[in-house]
Amino acid sequence: MTKKNIRISKLQAVKSVKTAFAQLKNLTAYKNKTDAELLEIAKRKVEVDDIGVVNIFKESSERTLAKQLLHKYLDDYSISTVSDKNILKDLIYYEVVQLRLQTIMNKLHSGDKAVPTQYLDTLHSNSKQILSLKSTLGLNKSQEEKQGNYDVLEHKIKRHKQWMNENQGSRTLPCAYCGKMMLLKIRIDIWEAQKHPFFRDKMLFNRHLTKMYLRTQITKEDYAATLEFSPDYVDWLLEKIKMNPEFKEIQQEVTNEAQAKLAELEAERDKESG
Repeated sequence: MTKKNIRISKLQAVKSVKTAFAQLKNLTAYKNKTDAELLEIAKRKVEVDDIGVVNIFKESSERTLAKQLLHKYLDDYSISTVSDKNILKDLIYYEVVQLRLQTIMNKLHSGDKAVPTQYLDTLHSNSKQILSLKSTLGLNKSQEEKQGNYDVLEHKIKRHKQWMNENQGSRTLPCAYCGKMMLLKIRIDIWEAQKHPFFRDKMLFNRHLTKMYLRTQITKEDYAATLEFSPDYVDWLLEKIKMNPEFKEIQQEVTNEAQAKLAELEAERDKESG
């Protein structure tokens, strides 16, 4: 799959999740769910629909089993690529068919009828196929204690990274054009970029805190404790940005406020003396 196709596929997935989220939002059964919970349910619904193994079967019992197996594999393992999802679809199909064959053979056995050889051959072949597909997906080691410590750790790290990528509420990164730090906040359909409130030119900084410090409303220690850095950093920061237009603007605002306050006090004093 080309990068363009991958990008198109991701955009389609985002659109599908957004549509599913909107549909769930309007259902009475989900009225007590938070947006975060609904988003997770929508993601899973799209993932299940995308794999599409449930729709292969006509019998309700087999459809239910296929759905249960699909949710179990998605909960327990990291099935992320398109190829892995296609393999998982085949695996679940063979597992449902395996149960179908076993049910037929049990009925024949309970009726004192001989089980045809072709059923036994098919069952054996089906079992080999299931083992092969599980091995391809790395699922043949069902119990972690059967794995080496390194394998267990590697599997957990992989699952954790995938969870982190899918559940981050925000990201902080430098802008590719100006190099300044920016904050990306997650929305249902797309990342929303905004000017980062605690960075200026990759330096920890906050406009409102700086203004409060210059007004002497907070101490240097308060400023440092809020952003979790050393009080010495405050002196270094103000020296570093003293020629910055934004800092000059803050200084001017503080000066104007002080002058306005002074003028107000003088006016009140003149009124009292007059």
